[in-house]
Amino acid sequence: MEQSNQSNKSGFLFPMATNFTFATLSAEDARKRTDNLHLLGSLLSECSEMYPAIDKWYKDKVVPGLRTGERIAYIAFEGDCPIASAVMKQGEHAKFCHLRIHEEFRDEDLGRMFFTQMALEARHHAKDIHFTLPEGLWATHSEFFSSFGFESAVHSSRQYRSGEEELACSAPLSLVWARALQHLPKLVTKFQPSGYSLASDLILSLRPKYAEKVFTKQKTVEIRKSFSNKWVGKRAVVYATHPSSSLLAARGRSG
Repeated sequence: MEQSNQSNKSGFLFPMATNFTFATLSAEDARKRTDNLHLLGSLLSECSEMYPAIDKWYKDKVVPGLRTGERIAYIAFEGDCPIASAVMKQGEHAKFCHLRIHEEFRDEDLGRMFFTQMALEARHHAKDIHFTLPEGLWATHSEFFSSFGFESAVHSSRQYRSGEEELACSAPLSLVWARALQHLPKLVTKFQPSGYSLASDLILSLRPKYAEKVFTKQKTVEIRKSFSNKWVGKRAVVYATHPSSSLLAARGRSG
């Protein structure tokens, strides 16, 4: 994982929300060798000085993993410019394999958004989540990682990075997901992909085809087995499950 630090003086990471987009890469990208897949390879290659084997990892692990569904990847853009990339290994023991944010956008809220998005995806199958990071990053940002339930870091049995010791962090998925939910209120008031406000009080998880119908007004009712009275009148963020695996705009009010 790459270091991040707060640098935006305006207080808003993306003053023009419509410029921000978030692409999810999955099996189709690997099969069709899409532009986003090639872009991901280029972004990873930029880290080769710190991670000498990263090009081989992309070719031998990331691309095949995307093809089989073992891995999922993300690229964030401001306009047409890629500003961040991430790769996650899925399964019972999920791993945040890579997270790098462009220097001009290194802000803890962007890192918080990626951690929340990956935890959102991992909650469908993982029992725990782990990752490695440079010793210096833990020393300066341990409070950020502990806010997601990663309370300690130990020497990693595998050393991927050149020039600095890597540490390993691990936490149960239940704890990471609970902490991610605590971060969500701040995130949904700050990030507004495609110009939609995500200010809300709860998440409504739907399959992509049904989520699309909500926003085209073909679907106006969602029936759930249980519903709390505290949600009545609240706005809900729609989460489209795999393969979209993304937060969508807030929609209507629950009742």
